[in-house]
Amino acid sequence: MKYLSYFCLVFLFASCGVRTLEGRAWPVYFSADDVVFSDSLDPKPSLWYHGPTWLSYPCADVIELEPGKQVKAMITGPTIFTMNDKNFLVNPKDKIRVTADPSHDFAPSLYTQNQKKRRDRELQVLKSFQEQEHAPKVVRLIDFDYQTILNLESTLKEQIEPAEHASQLLFDSLKNAYQVGRKFKRSTKDFVRNRYESNVLSLYWLYRDTLFARGVYYEKVREYLTPVNNLGNRERLNANMVWHINFLNTSLFPTLGVNGMVRQGKFDACFDLVSTTFVGPARDLLLSRLIFHAYVLGYSVPENYAKQYRKYSINKDYKKVLARTKVDYDTVQFLGPILPNDLLMVDGSSTTRWENVLAQNKGKYVLVDFWASWCVPCLNDLPALSALKQQYPTDKIAFLSFSMDKNVAAWKSQLLKQNSDTANNFLIVHQENAGIVRSLKVSTIPRYILIDPEGNFINVDVPGPQDPGMKIILDQVLVK
Repeated sequence: MKYLSYFCLVFLFASCGVRTLEGRAWPVYFSADDVVFSDSLDPKPSLWYHGPTWLSYPCADVIELEPGKQVKAMITGPTIFTMNDKNFLVNPKDKIRVTADPSHDFAPSLYTQNQKKRRDRELQVLKSFQEQEHAPKVVRLIDFDYQTILNLESTLKEQIEPAEHASQLLFDSLKNAYQVGRKFKRSTKDFVRNRYESNVLSLYWLYRDTLFARGVYYEKVREYLTPVNNLGNRERLNANMVWHINFLNTSLFPTLGVNGMVRQGKFDACFDLVSTTFVGPARDLLLSRLIFHAYVLGYSVPENYAKQYRKYSINKDYKKVLARTKVDYDTVQFLGPILPNDLLMVDGSSTTRWENVLAQNKGKYVLVDFWASWCVPCLNDLPALSALKQQYPTDKIAFLSFSMDKNVAAWKSQLLKQNSDTANNFLIVHQENAGIVRSLKVSTIPRYILIDPEGNFINVDVPGPQDPGMKIILDQVLVK
């Protein structure tokens, strides 16, 4: 009887999951076939996903697969996992086997380890849908004139409704063909909704230089505030609409990243801008994210703004996350002393220090990039950052990258894949407790810092390279 009671107690705790900021979470387990690791371009394959509230966006959680091992993620409900641009809906307590097709660019497939037939069918639905749908495309070509951009804009707008309708029909037919369960249908109910509206915004972004020159970029982007602000208070935001809201926020206020505003002591200005530009669920999401980052960064939210937030608040889940975040970060204690700013060089054996690297670049401006090989937003920034480097003289500014990777091989592999300048890339040895990491409060990446020729920090939260704000800031100090 004693052993039976012990077993029941263990089972009870296991079935209840564990508490996370976003609520009670349960594990999902991943293992991978050897073929997954045979892709020479991706020796450290991974899957990434967002929590259900998106408050820590743009940073996604990442699960790195390991040969011969099982890895675990904690999720609070059915969650979209992405691998090589393919989406899969994974449920808590799933045990997943990952495989790949070498003949088709190592396209991934996910199956259950215990061969559950219905779950295996469900795991293939989103993959099959993405392979078969005929989505409108936004093509990046050089030197598009303004009229051509307007013609593309018109074509894309005309395609939104029929494309979404066709995709919904395809998606529904696949769900019927694969005989999925009710839980899967509920979880993917809005998967296609708002899927193609972002194509027009992407067009504006790709050709923003031409639109800025015409003085119409902000005017065109603001047109899409109307559907966002017309969302009903009871509407739940799906991933497509969250992307839509995030794009509008960063496009309309290019130098005002949420966590950057907090670091720069501009919480009040950011709160005011968001609350006067957005309404309803969109405002609720962005203000909740602002307060989330304020708590994470140790900023005390003024009572008058806390009161306004309570007035605007709609989603109870956001409030629960914020309450847990405040408690957790009010009581957090850094473990161990502040450690030296040791850096590993790309040869894998030589070391230096932050101070030495800055001294070698004294007399130049320095743009610092904190990143990691597992950080999807970081990798998305790299092409734009590389293009930006070509626009400035090397005797005036140095672009230095500091990795937060713990896996040296993954860091070096990503540098090789990106054909990066190895002389200006370093890995921070003590990622959590290095003095520079602690002093700058590098809690999220990517993070960009601008240093003047004397070694002084002049901007500790520069907008990313895909944001026009970075070029504006660099031009202010370099183009005279």
